[in-house]
Amino acid sequence: MDKPLSATGAAAGRLPAAWQRLLPLWLLLTVLLLAVYRETAWGMVQIWSRSETFAHAYLVPPITAWLIWRARARWLALTPRLWGWPLLGLALAGALWLAGDLSGLNALTQFALVAQWVCLSLALLGPAVGRVMAFPLLFVFFAVPMGEALVPLLMDGTADFTIAALRASGVPVYREGLNFVIPSGHWSVVEACSGIRYLIASLMVGSLFAYLSYRGARKRWLFMLVAALLPLVANWLRAYMIVMLAHLSGNELATGVDHLIYGWVFFGLVMFAMFVIGSRWADPVEPAAAAPITAVASPLPQRGAALAGGALACAVLVLLPLLLRPASPEVATQGLTLALSERVGAWARQADDASRWSPNYAQADLRQAARWQRGDEAPPVFSDLAYYAAQDYQRKMLSSTQGLLVLGESQWRLLEPRRVDVGGAAMQQFVLEGGAVVEVARTRALVRQVYWVGGRWTERALEARAWVMLNKLLRRGDDSAVLVLHTPLRDGDRGEEAGARLQAWWTEARPALEQALQGLHRQARGSGS
Repeated sequence: MDKPLSATGAAAGRLPAAWQRLLPLWLLLTVLLLAVYRETAWGMVQIWSRSETFAHAYLVPPITAWLIWRARARWLALTPRLWGWPLLGLALAGALWLAGDLSGLNALTQFALVAQWVCLSLALLGPAVGRVMAFPLLFVFFAVPMGEALVPLLMDGTADFTIAALRASGVPVYREGLNFVIPSGHWSVVEACSGIRYLIASLMVGSLFAYLSYRGARKRWLFMLVAALLPLVANWLRAYMIVMLAHLSGNELATGVDHLIYGWVFFGLVMFAMFVIGSRWADPVEPAAAAPITAVASPLPQRGAALAGGALACAVLVLLPLLLRPASPEVATQGLTLALSERVGAWARQADDASRWSPNYAQADLRQAARWQRGDEAPPVFSDLAYYAAQDYQRKMLSSTQGLLVLGESQWRLLEPRRVDVGGAAMQQFVLEGGAVVEVARTRALVRQVYWVGGRWTERALEARAWVMLNKLLRRGDDSAVLVLHTPLRDGDRGEEAGARLQAWWTEARPALEQALQGLHRQARGSGS
């Protein structure tokens, strides 16, 4: 059994021989990981810099280092041992990074990078030290800029609560999507009103508070639950109070910059109250001069050869995803033309292809919108095709910033998706509703979205992303397209008539579309038109 190490001895810097070998190696492998995946790490830092939602992430690395240093007396008293299971986790995290890289998912590659570091650390430290460092190693995941996918859901929740509270207060409200009108003015629920910043900040600070203040798992999880729910409710109340304050003051208070200032002041007071109340149940702080901690019994001290072999295995698993990463082929993205005729089946393309609404696919290498009419029948079918010759982190078909609607768009909203039965086949489609608040006439349309990846069609975004990854891995090219169809809904039409119209156009136009897209594929790959 190794000799016990007291807390004072650890603080004095007398490192056991095992830690003298391990700490430099751990640092060296961490530097190697960051150097190999520097683009992913730098991408995280760039998001921290440009997004106020994730500005808190700058604090995560120093807080993690402080938490590890703070517990030094406990982990220095233990003997680090190589641990095989985290090597499997390191391999899986590398595969996850490769999948994210092939599909252009920043969040996935960044999450995988942090997971690689955690697994690498556990593989070197062993289970006993890993238990002591569990929270610091998990805390570092707050550095990953994730959570923006919740913004639309949170915006809807804020709008629903605010409008319900206004009506309960006796204020008449007219709502259109995320826009609403009260007698004193117009209001919109935008991205900043979603409360995502409050939620992420509360979770990070709340978890840190729970770890430092409580020793029992039950108290920690209960406080974390409060830290997750409280910012949601606080944001709803904040939005309601700001609108009511502006309404009662004749729009002299809580507008403009005051809108944001009052919001952060209110949120700060709520968080302060949460910590004050939570501190009433805080556990006593452990005495600084703790009794000597006996090291965990272990076989002979780990030999240098075994440690070197474990480090080599970690290094190989770190480098393996980059070795498996396929090279990007050269692709032409300029001068592409879609050879689609002016007539497909019974449908003729109209000179006026303007539509009041268009999907948000602004990064496409080729974009073509058209208005199609079948005989004298009205209403028409609108098509919007976005083609991506080559995809990367900046230009990709499937992205959280692109889709049917612009994030934070206040004039349009997608109602609940529905399965429309057309000719015995159920198709997933959306009802689009929107228009300016001052308009009396409403715009309602049935929308259908289809993806084309390497000659395959699918309505499922997850399946389309999987085909993109597979095609890149097999070096088949990752050119893809998304086709969005929409047609106006007549009064009384529950979707069957409009769905049949979209299906009729799709059935007749699909062969010509496939031929035109194959032509685009050849143009992009430089093999003829």
